Amino acid sequence: MKAFMMRLRGIKIVQSIVIVWIVALISVFLVANKGSLNTVSLYETINEINTTIIPKLKSWGDVNSDVGLVRNNVTKIIDRDYDQGLVDEVYERSKKIENIIAHNLELAQNNPEELKLVQNVESSYQNFYSYLPSLIEARKSGQMIEKQLGYVEMGKAGTELSQTISAIVDYQERIANEKGQQSEIIYNDGITAAAVIFVICLIILSVISIVVISVIRRSIRNLTSKLKAVEEGSINERFDDTLKNEFGTIHQSLNKTLDGIANVLKMIERDSVRLTTQAQSLSSSSGIMNTTVGEVSTAIQGVSQGSTNQAEELMYMNESFHALSHRLEDITESVKTVDQATQKIGDKAESSSTELNGLVMSVLGIENSFSDTRSKIDSLISSIGRVAESARFISDISKQTNLLSLNASIEASRAGEAGRGFAVVASEIRNLADQSRSSSQGIDELLQEINQEMELVSETAESTGKILAEQSAVVMTTMESMSDIIQSIQLILPQIDGISTSISALNEHKNNILLTVESTSAVSEENSASAEEISASTIELVSSYNEITKSIHELDQVSKEMIQAVKRFKLE
Repeated sequence: MKAFMMRLRGIKIVQSIVIVWIVALISVFLVANKGSLNTVSLYETINEINTTIIPKLKSWGDVNSDVGLVRNNVTKIIDRDYDQGLVDEVYERSKKIENIIAHNLELAQNNPEELKLVQNVESSYQNFYSYLPSLIEARKSGQMIEKQLGYVEMGKAGTELSQTISAIVDYQERIANEKGQQSEIIYNDGITAAAVIFVICLIILSVISIVVISVIRRSIRNLTSKLKAVEEGSINERFDDTLKNEFGTIHQSLNKTLDGIANVLKMIERDSVRLTTQAQSLSSSSGIMNTTVGEVSTAIQGVSQGSTNQAEELMYMNESFHALSHRLEDITESVKTVDQATQKIGDKAESSSTELNGLVMSVLGIENSFSDTRSKIDSLISSIGRVAESARFISDISKQTNLLSLNASIEASRAGEAGRGFAVVASEIRNLADQSRSSSQGIDELLQEINQEMELVSETAESTGKILAEQSAVVMTTMESMSDIIQSIQLILPQIDGISTSISALNEHKNNILLTVESTSAVSEENSASAEEISASTIELVSSYNEITKSIHELDQVSKEMIQAVKRFKLE
């Protein structure tokens, strides 16, 4: 039992999941395969019923119906006068019955039981049909049919035929019921088989899942308990690395990790003891060295003070000359800036002068154009006046024409019937005169409006000409001012060049003085710097020894804390 439990604990999780997946896949395949087979069987059974049994039942139903019609028509032939239509219908129905029986004989060749039943129907029908030719011939010749033949014997043959047809119909119905029961059995078997396969696979999957979950839970519980012991400091704890599953791999890695941690802690404990001993030795040595370095530092500081005072005086002188140098450089740059700005101003002034000349020419051209425009406007106003006079002349003519047409109308009315045509012409002339007068009045009004607008345009052109004249005068004044500015700039440029030359010479003398002061200051600074470096080095040395002493104490404290920390772990 213990070996079995150990084997269960060693179950591989990934492999178990793959097995579960394979079992599920197999169950789905089996259920689908069984369902497919049952579906095919059901389809074949139903197809056989639909294509074979049902058509046969229908054909035998047709035979039964046709036999009934034939018997009914035979009764009519016996009881009534001869009717060729009834006879033809009997023969037609008989032919149809024979064809159906012959077709069913072919279909029943492979089924002895059905073949026998069909043959019985054929024999019964031939017996029944054997009475028809003589009966029809007798009725056709007007003979009466004996009761024994017409009712008893043919009735017996018809009854026998109906019984044989009922037998074959019962047989087909029995076959159909058997096929239906067979389909139901196939369906139930399929459902049962699918349910059994599903239950079996479900049980297998459940067992595998329960086993895997149990193994995982137990392994996790064991791992958690041991990790808790490690958390409390038990480094010598060991995990079960004999397992063959994924937890065995994890346990092996944890054991190796704990072994490495234990070795490191042992080394830390051993080195911490040695470190504490060395720290105490360094602490005693650093105290002696600190005292010696302090005495040397005091002596060097005295030497450094004298060199520092001398260097400060030379540095002050050097700074003064440098300040003067910077001021001269600033003045030089300012002069250069002024020179450049003056050159730019001169260039801009000359360019502006050229542009102003062009502006003056443009203004003069515009002024001339406005003068021409004013002349043309005056000429246009004069032309409009002449057009207005012509329009008034046309209006006067239309008035005279209107009076003449009125007089003509009066004379035409006096003339009576002879002057009617002349009256019509006079009326048309009067209408034309009225239209001419209306048109001339409209033209006159339009010309008056145009004249008023042209007068406004003339006034605007005149004021614009005055403004252009004023602008031309302002531009000419600006041209004169710009010319004066250019002359002044040309006078300033030589003076600026002289200032720049003087400053350059002053800079050369200043540079010679600076070289001398800087060389002297450099020597003094080197001496002072050397003394300060020695003093600073000494101070740094003292500070370093203080830091070393402090670090030694801290190192000693850390070593003791490391020893205490390592003692928390159980290494043996």
